[in-house]
Amino acid sequence: MGLRIEYIEGQTPLDEDEKEGLLVKTISTRGELDEFEQLNIQSAIEWSLKAKVSKKQFLTEDFLMLVHRKMFGEVWAWAGTKRKSNKNIGSVFLGTFGFIKEKSNKEGVLRRYL
Repeated sequence: MGLRIEYIEGQTPLDEDEKEGLLVKTISTRGELDEFEQLNIQSAIEWSLKAKVSKKQFLTEDFLMLVHRKMFGEVWAWAGTKRKSNKNIGSVFLGTFGFIKEKSNKEGVLRRYL
């Protein structure tokens, strides 16, 4: 028999592995994390509405990494960088965005994998 703690949705504490790379050290629950991420994403949406992006630039690896950094950069240290380990949250997808480099193309080319 041990102490059984039940949390209301959003109160679930983050474990130490989940906190790795977290920039806001006061975040301690999944609900708080969701709130900070949502605020950061809203800022990224506002930025995207003002950003001038060419069609050529739009689906490049650099641009998608910039968008990722805009979406999560105020919350996570790793925002806008490539993963260094495989994170499987339910499905397998090639890399962060499924990028491959082609010999004839210096830019990353987004590919759809089913």
